[in-house]
Amino acid sequence: MYPFKQLVVFFGMLFFIQSCVSVLQLRKQELESCLSVISKLDPTTRWNALGVAWNILQKDERYKILQEIAKFENEAVTESELVQLSELKDDDVHSKLDDQHDCIPSALKTSPTSIWRTMSDAERHLTYHELRTSL
Repeated sequence: MYPFKQLVVFFGMLFFIQSCVSVLQLRKQELESCLSVISKLDPTTRWNALGVAWNILQKDERYKILQEIAKFENEAVTESELVQLSELKDDDVHSKLDDQHDCIPSALKTSPTSIWRTMSDAERHLTYHELRTSL
């Protein structure tokens, strides 16, 4: 194969791979640092930041997050409910994260239950309500 064709194929594969993964997983120290940032946010800012993070993630990533949190909470969720919920976007949030909060999508993908634990009982209840009314 000619070098130019090899280069085109390489970049084509690179763009395909990038389109399949919206964010990368965090290392342990990065996750801990991000969790510290999230836990210090006021509830409104945290709610918005998590909504923006949710919107950034791909459907399959959101599916895995929902599945992991449902398992953590011992919630019975059907396959079709997981699929339906993973396709939803949060329409009530700002479209962009501040630079100091740009770790949140990766943290959500890396450890959904850690993010879940940073939320208050009221925030979790509101999240349950939003999810259930979306079905």
